[in-house]
Amino acid sequence: MASCPKKQRMSADSCLETFISWCETNGFNLNRKVSVKAAAARSEDGVTPWSENVVAELGMMAIEDLDKGEELFRIPRKLLIHPKTSHISKTIEINKDKLKGESGWVPLLITLMFEYTFSESSWRSYLDLCVDHHVYNLPMFWSFEQLGQLKGTGINEEVNRDLENIATEFNTIVLPFLKEHSTMFNTDVHTFELYKKMVAFVMSYSFTEPPDDVDRPPTPPMMVPMADILNHVSKHNACLEFDQDCLRMVTTCKINAGEEVYNTYGELSNSQLLHMYGFAEKPSDNVFDVVEFTSDDLFDQAKLMKEVKIELLDEKMLLLGKEETFVVGNEGILTEDEINLNLKVLFMPADEFKNYKRNNGWMSDDDEDINFDFDHLKQLPNLWKILLASVAKECLARYHNIQNEDAEFQNNKICCVYVGYVKEGQIKLLQSLLNSLNIGI
Repeated sequence: MASCPKKQRMSADSCLETFISWCETNGFNLNRKVSVKAAAARSEDGVTPWSENVVAELGMMAIEDLDKGEELFRIPRKLLIHPKTSHISKTIEINKDKLKGESGWVPLLITLMFEYTFSESSWRSYLDLCVDHHVYNLPMFWSFEQLGQLKGTGINEEVNRDLENIATEFNTIVLPFLKEHSTMFNTDVHTFELYKKMVAFVMSYSFTEPPDDVDRPPTPPMMVPMADILNHVSKHNACLEFDQDCLRMVTTCKINAGEEVYNTYGELSNSQLLHMYGFAEKPSDNVFDVVEFTSDDLFDQAKLMKEVKIELLDEKMLLLGKEETFVVGNEGILTEDEINLNLKVLFMPADEFKNYKRNNGWMSDDDEDINFDFDHLKQLPNLWKILLASVAKECLARYHNIQNEDAEFQNNKICCVYVGYVKEGQIKLLQSLLNSLNIGI
């Protein structure tokens, strides 16, 4: 049976110092104009604040002016963590067919479980810094009461699905593998809780390299030391570039001394940021924020419409299906084709609907000029506007009162601040949708 060392948790400051030393020793070429600091740090003038992200314990600060296109640091590819660089790479490769799961993360997660508990791991200082101090902010670790405050946002449903999938994957794929390789793994140490911790680590810290060919499937995630320390904002000022021998973090604009250096995790809404990374931006700052409603929301309100009896409603709902998600962003309804099709079919006269079915869903392009931007929603057919307004109003009714939540959770910054940001942004978008329809509902 494998024996695993008892890990002693170091302080965050000690871990950071050890990690920076490790980076210097391994050729990260950290630009002398930047510094990695703890969140409590301030610039030399003692005034400039650090990242406003409450959970961002680390970040990168410019200590001198940086030009656009300047390299901040580089990571040799041999120092990336993925199954092929691990100490157990041969075992993972031999068993790759057994480790295929729905997530596609199993090989990396097993790799991380081993490296995290292996005292001689090449990435010891990196894992001690990032895993031990920064993964528990994700909603998957929140209490039942805290998750309840996410009602209406869609995050709690996503978290519950995540937890179910994680448990299934562990019990059906990972645990049998661990037992089969008992010389490397100890099931008293490599537990479900540790696996869940590694899932959170991958979810919030990993990077995925863009495939060489757009037709190729996405590449598996990998861990990129140093790159994952940079915090995210939608209006970022740096990005990660993938070269043949290394990965490089490069500025995308001029950065002044005293400013934080931000990477981007992608064009993500606040609900996605909170779900996957444990934080959210102020709604006014996140240009990619969205709110969603579903086919079920649309159909439920269609059934309640008093203004008109929708012909063949049940048949139309069956044909359209109930798996559609409609997305509202800062400019309007982003899923224009999908919402246009659903509204058009729902309000089709019976004879036109029969022709639609007969033609296997084909319809003419006479409606191609319909625009679902906020500025044009008032031009939609009146019944369409009434239905959309009913959906928006129903969605708004699902949210708890943010002010009350702040009072209840005043000692919990995660619940108070980030849940508030998510709900505030979603409510604002739904209200914009409702106001733009301009029907007085």
